Formats: sequence, C-alpha cells, structure tokens
Amino acid sequence: MEKKEFIINLPNKKDISILKAKGVFIFDSCSLLSIYSFNVSERKNFLTILQKLAGKNRIWLPYQFLEELEVHRLEKIQEQYEAYTKFKNIIDGQLCKITDNITNDVRISDLDSYQFLKKYKKSYFKRLQDIHKKIIQDLNVAKSKHPDWRKRDPIKEALMRCFNEGIGDPYSEDDERYKEFISTRTERYSKFVPPGYMDAEKNRTDPTKEKQYGDLKAWFQIMDYAKRYKNPVVIVTDDMKEDWWNKQNGKFFGPRVELMYEIYEHAGVHLGMYNTEGFLKYVKEELKITIENTLLEKVKQIEEEKRVSSTPISAGESELGAGNKVDLGTPQK
Repeated sequence: MEKKEFIINLPNKKDISILKAKGVFIFDSCSLLSIYSFNVSERKNFLTILQKLAGKNRIWLPYQFLEELEVHRLEKIQEQYEAYTKFKNIIDGQLCKITDNITNDVRISDLDSYQFLKKYKKSYFKRLQDIHKKIIQDLNVAKSKHPDWRKRDPIKEALMRCFNEGIGDPYSEDDERYKEFISTRTERYSKFVPPGYMDAEKNRTDPTKEKQYGDLKAWFQIMDYAKRYKNPVVIVTDDMKEDWWNKQNGKFFGPRVELMYEIYEHAGVHLGMYNTEGFLKYVKEELKITIENTLLEKVKQIEEEKRVSSTPISAGESELGAGNKVDLGTPQK
C-alpha cells in the first residue's frame, strides 16, 4: 500500500479492533522503571497486570530496552540510597534556618530583657533539637535496614518472570538488519526520520557515540518482531518526544504517522501507542483488569513530575495514543 493511500484510510475501525483484540504491548525501559517508585501494593497490582497479559502472550520486551532497563534500574536503586542523605541535608538546613530566624528576630531580641521568658526560648531550642536528633536517628536506622537491591533485585526478578520468553535477542554483527541499521542511521537522523533523532544530543557526552541510536535500534527490533509474528504492536512509553509521538498544539496524540507507515510497510501490521497512564486506563476499561486507584494516582504523580521539567503533554487524549478517544495518530477523514 502506498503511503498516500495508507494515510487516507486512517483511522480504520477494523484495524483498531484488531489492535484491541490482538495487539502486543511493548514496554520501553522508562515505562518499566516507574515500578521502582511504586509502593508494595502498587507494585503488586502492576505486576499482576503484566502476568495476565503474559498469559495471553500479549507483552514483549526488545533486547535494546532490556539493556537500558538494566543500566537505569541501578540508577533508580542508587537514587533511593541517596534520598536518605538528601533528606538529612534538607532538614539540617531547615533547622539552621529556624534557629537563625528565631535568634535574629528583632521581636524576640526585644523580649530578651524579660527574664521570665528566657526559659521558654531555651526550652524551644532544646525541644527542637531533640526532635531533630530523634528524626535523624530513625532515618539512620531506616537506611541501615533498606534492602540492597544492587545485590538481589526482586523487582527485576519479578519483571523477568512476567516477560519470560517474551524478550528479544540482540543483533549480531552478521545480521542483515543490523547492517541496515548501521548503514542508514546517520542519514535517518540527518533527515529527521523518526524515531531517535531527538537523542542526537547524547552524542556530546557519550564517548562511544552509540547511546543516541538506542531508540532507533529498538525500533528496528520492534519491526522485526512484528514481521516475524505478524502481531500488531502497541508501544507503552513515557518518553514523550516528538520523534515518537504525533504532536499537535504542544500535546501528543498517538504515534507518528511515519512510524505507523514504516511498520506497516515492513511487517504488514498496525501500530498503537500509550503512555503508562493511558495503558492502565485501557486495560481497566477494555480488558476489565482491576486497577487500583492508588496506582493510577502514583502514575499521574510521576508523569506530572516529568512535565515540570519538560514540554507540557496530554496524558490521556487518544485511545491508541494515551487515553479515551479512538485515534491512530491522524484526524478522521
């Protein structure tokens, strides 16, 4: 099918129905890394969802995203250890500020001549310091008991049990597709062909000059999987960049049309896309899998934190984008 005809026929209700019924969910590393921020109940709920989908052979993980998960999960674990020190430094600083503010407050100084008030001022500082000392002691105890997931990571173990055989293999240097990836990647980026070109800035800080091509390599692996098994795919990603998503008026609606056409041309299947919030709403509404409200709220919180330091996005705008409306990426003709 020519690209013109492909775009004219979007969205197609039959294709959407097939995606809903048979689409395989492909998770990138950033969507899976959110689980390290969940509490025990939220984590259990999310893993139950993956287990149910795995039982229907509806989840898959490209090898490239597996590698990225391994690297960045260690960063997430390290962040948890560093959080204790960061919190301690913050409350130490706040105690100093409070002490300085009280000591230097002119209104308090004016009352120093009243001897009967001095004991209350002294008592205030002592109680404040005692409370602070107790909190620091409790914090140190909690830190000493914090599990060292660098040695044994139960979250990774649970994820690997969910995906089990549903993990792709790496390319070898003899693979024809790997050779195609190597030979075309520079040209694709120079012409802003999605996905991955927005990671080109990683080139400045990466001595290997390879990290910038991670998304593109994963995309090749996704297309190869779709071609081999003839399954439509739905990518679940919180990597909200315009080299993956169709951007309209500063918001993101479904996958880029170029990506939809490329995978259709290569594998003959259709492509959908969700962020994590959209994915959870989909499995709740369409697959009737129980989703705890606390899990949805946590995902919203994580995504909101990401929005603070990035371009504002729409977290729930399209059925095959991120939310409720049926949308394959382009307006209905």
